[in-house]
Amino acid sequence: MEMERATERLQKALNNSQQRGEHGPLLRLLRRYRREPWDGLAIRNALKPQHRHLDHRFLHPQLLPVELLVDPDGWTPDQAGFHLDALQAAHPDLKEPDHLISSGILNQILRGERPLYDDLPALSIDAYAAELRRSHRAICKREQLSALAHLNSYGRDAFHQGEAVATCLDRYRIQVEAKPICAARRPIQQPWLVVIDAEIQHAIRLGRAAGWDKIVAAQSQALTPLAQRLAELHPDTPVSFCHRSDRLALHAIEHLSIYWHQHRNLALCSSDELIAWTLTDPEAIGNPQCRVEPTAPRLLMRGALGGLITIRAGHLTNLDWPASTNSMHELLVNLTLQLLDSNVSCGHCGESLLIRTPALNPSILDVGSPMERHWFNNNQINAINNMLTSQSARFLAEGGAIQPHPEIPGCQRFRFQPEQHIKVSIIIPFKDNVELTQTCLSSIRSFAGQTEYEVILANNGSVKEPTKEWLSSLHSTKDIKIIDLAIDFNFATINNVARKHCSGNFLLFLNNDIEFQSANILEELLAPFAFKTTGAVGSKLLYPDGATQHQGVVLIRGERRALREPGKSIGDQAILDDYLPLRVEEEVSAASAACLLVRAELFDDVGGFNEAYAVTFNDVDLCLRIRQLGYKIMITPYPKIIHHEGKSRGKDLDGEALARQQREQGLLREHHADLYDKGDPLTSQHLHPHTNHFGIQPRQTESARKVEEKIVYSWTEQKRPTKSHRPLLFFAQFSANGELRSDIIPLLRAYKGHADVVFIGATPTLKQNRQIIQRLKGICHSIIIRDNEGYDFGSWKTGIRFCQEDIQTRNEIILTNDSLWGPVNPLKHLFKRIRLSSADVVGLTDDLMYSYHLQSSFLVFRQKAICSQAFQTFWESLPMFNSKRELVKACEVGLSTLLSNADMSLESIYTKNSNGNVLHFQWRTLIEDNNFPFIKVSLLKENPCNQNIEHWQHLLRKKNGKLLKSIKTQLDS
Repeated sequence: MEMERATERLQKALNNSQQRGEHGPLLRLLRRYRREPWDGLAIRNALKPQHRHLDHRFLHPQLLPVELLVDPDGWTPDQAGFHLDALQAAHPDLKEPDHLISSGILNQILRGERPLYDDLPALSIDAYAAELRRSHRAICKREQLSALAHLNSYGRDAFHQGEAVATCLDRYRIQVEAKPICAARRPIQQPWLVVIDAEIQHAIRLGRAAGWDKIVAAQSQALTPLAQRLAELHPDTPVSFCHRSDRLALHAIEHLSIYWHQHRNLALCSSDELIAWTLTDPEAIGNPQCRVEPTAPRLLMRGALGGLITIRAGHLTNLDWPASTNSMHELLVNLTLQLLDSNVSCGHCGESLLIRTPALNPSILDVGSPMERHWFNNNQINAINNMLTSQSARFLAEGGAIQPHPEIPGCQRFRFQPEQHIKVSIIIPFKDNVELTQTCLSSIRSFAGQTEYEVILANNGSVKEPTKEWLSSLHSTKDIKIIDLAIDFNFATINNVARKHCSGNFLLFLNNDIEFQSANILEELLAPFAFKTTGAVGSKLLYPDGATQHQGVVLIRGERRALREPGKSIGDQAILDDYLPLRVEEEVSAASAACLLVRAELFDDVGGFNEAYAVTFNDVDLCLRIRQLGYKIMITPYPKIIHHEGKSRGKDLDGEALARQQREQGLLREHHADLYDKGDPLTSQHLHPHTNHFGIQPRQTESARKVEEKIVYSWTEQKRPTKSHRPLLFFAQFSANGELRSDIIPLLRAYKGHADVVFIGATPTLKQNRQIIQRLKGICHSIIIRDNEGYDFGSWKTGIRFCQEDIQTRNEIILTNDSLWGPVNPLKHLFKRIRLSSADVVGLTDDLMYSYHLQSSFLVFRQKAICSQAFQTFWESLPMFNSKRELVKACEVGLSTLLSNADMSLESIYTKNSNGNVLHFQWRTLIEDNNFPFIKVSLLKENPCNQNIEHWQHLLRKKNGKLLKSIKTQLDS
């Protein structure tokens, strides 16, 4: 009702504006659009009739000034505050500024096909509005500015000042070129540089400025002499290619030489690159293109090749050179595809070695504005398409073909029409939720297309009558098989059992909360099998609101999260249009089995799903094992498929579901440790691990300040340091309320039975508590009170430096803290386990999250580790951190990594390859079955993972009644 009244008000104001020229009411309504219940479609439909020169998608006050929307014929850029001189300089074909709308130029600016001014990159205005940073969104709201008005003023000014404005704009901020490398080694054979379409003097200047001595100029219309000259070089000579309009990074040859030495069998090396995005300012460099080594599917679909391309001369002689080329991109993709067909080794240097001016040397960018998609002329596009059609035959299966993408110049699509008969077996596991499964099956009937298929309904213990009645009605349907499984939910097991009932040569694993919504979906899913080594194909999946739910998986190295899903939750098409990998069929490391098509024979060859992954990561593991056999995983963006995610099973947010999810994530990290150690081979490690927008990870900079000791009180018992077999135990304490917990004195006393205790309290007020100090003196070897800086690692650093002389007399030291309540079980069991370990570094528990490490709540270091340079350097250089998460990555994880790399052996004595917070997820098992002596303070205080802690008091009452009483008092206070 409210929506109807608001629409009536809008229509009335619009009629007054159009018929009577009374614009005021409409202007006022549109200015307060945020408070009105209209949706964007209602506004656009209302304004559409009076806008002949603008795309209807832009007709919204969030995007355009309301004055322009209400009266496009009377609106002028001068009155709107546009910079007329800059506007005409950027658009010399604009005869009069007042013709900005009628000329169609404003529409091109809004689409991102032209920049607003020369000192701004081109970007679509709806992407700009959607990606504005919070502070700039607040400015728009406060001052009632449209996105175009903001870009013209605040956005432009902030961009010039180097501030963050909007994701699509920020990537064009001036970037730092590759850093110099000390002691760079040149290849055994002196590198050569080929500069295409340059006069020799220009080529020499370009090459020598970047360190090349051997330089040759060549013309794109006469490549045969170049091929002949390169054939005379030593076979191991690295030959790099660039265009006369390119610039080479100052230290390009150093980075290239180092990489070439480290990978001696390379036939080809590519690199990252930066984009010179305007011809008017040579310093305007940004939009870094961060890639990986080239692969044939990506080259065929989107020409994914860039940077400084370097090829070993011996391989160049074996290639079929064209007599001429219409573009550098065409030539280099041609040569690279020939090399990939020869199964040679290719690599990628992850530094920006080349600065490209795409207006003069066009390429196909991974990330770019609509303008940057249209630099090629028609002749160049036709030549690229013809070359790809010719070269693709090397890689296509029988019945496979490629064809030009209808919207993206230079890109392609797969087509697959084999003579072999195809039958798809569609496996749909379900348990009740009959409406979801009915919708799924109905959508298959409507949109599967002409490809033959059968449906295997895997009924996992449905009990509701509507489900039983529906299944009964399907028993006589020829192309449907119903199998009943009465087992606990295990996605992998259910699908493995269902596979035995399939007769198709392709298997489509499909969640029952999937809904097809576009034609010929099976044909679209089969298309990437045109590439002869495609093993499995996933699809882009959408949330019901149209935002991307899934479009492939990236493995994340060194982070809490194991996976990232590019494009996830992005619903604005203008944003998606900037990211080319999301617009074409793309090779990925893994795809979701919510909709995954697999060759049946290959599925059997890899042993099906690994049933250790009951709920999560089973699809990722399957895809990674398929890739290990040399097959490709592809994802297609073309079908429209809705995934009503979470409706059929829910999400793994907390409790036992979270604990299981973490266990299965740990299995994934363990089973594919090499990938997690090196990083996803199909994704640049420069991309930010926590963004789905292809953002670049900032270069790490060291903290300007190291952690300081800041001791306010110290005491040491009067003993001359002598050789001792007892460990020195450093106990780090902190209290926000300035007090010492009642359980700590008894815990320190228990520690004293096995080690000499050094108490480091980052609670300065403790020095004023004489009673506490006296009690500590009766237990401790040393007492240190300090200001709280650097968390527990800052306290341990302080203790280690304070006791440096004493440490030299010990065979081992222990670092622990007050994050544990204990002892729950006697400490003798713990110290016996420590003595039985021969490792250089011993921890109680380990963790695969981030990367393998020992958790820092209790660590033992033996003599080899203590005396190592790595150990000493770690503590000497300990920096300040802005967050605890940064500290965990750099210190808890970093120390284990540092010592492991320094040839130290590490061992966890209570867990093996655990993942996540094992002291929360397995607390009861550790205490009851393994005599674990502690319970985590945060488990009982906050229980952030919502674990089952029922009966903890009963358990502790049997183990240590005094500790139970102390904990209860603390929890009650």
